[in-house]
Parts: sequence; C-alpha cells; structure tokens
Amino acid sequence: MIGLRSLRFADSLDVISAVFRANGSLSNTDPSVVQRIDDVRDVTVTGMHPFGHQLDGDHLGAVDELQLEWVPDVLRLAVPTASD
Repeated sequence: MIGLRSLRFADSLDVISAVFRANGSLSNTDPSVVQRIDDVRDVTVTGMHPFGHQLDGDHLGAVDELQLEWVPDVLRLAVPTASD
C-alpha cells in the first residue's frame, strides 16, 4: 500500500510523474511525501464528512467510510511485453 503524507499539488505531481517515469516504481520519491507499507490486507478510509468515490470511472456515491480489501488471485492481468 502506498500512502501520501502530503496532498500539495507539487508533491502529487512528483508522485504521478515518478510512476510514469520508472515503470510504476516509487522507490526514488521523497519519504516525507510517500510512505510504503507492505503486507496490508485491508484498509478503512474514514472521512470527516461524506466523500465521493468511484470505481473504473463510475461514481458510486458519497460515503462516510470506505473499506478496501486485497484478495489474492481474484483478477488476472494481461500485461503486453515490448515488441522487438
């Protein structure tokens, strides 16, 4: 799981550009901005006010709390390789 410690525009832009520059790697990002936590099975996001959320671009409404769970081997991904 990746957590952002800052939502400043410049910090967010650095994180987004790092993902596209290094095949999704955030290893060179500032640790005061990005925190990586391994072995997380689930996370609960609780807002101070109802917040909107979406899945695959579809708005699912506003909630006070959102529970996310990692379930291994549920989704099969096809990743194309670079052609020679």
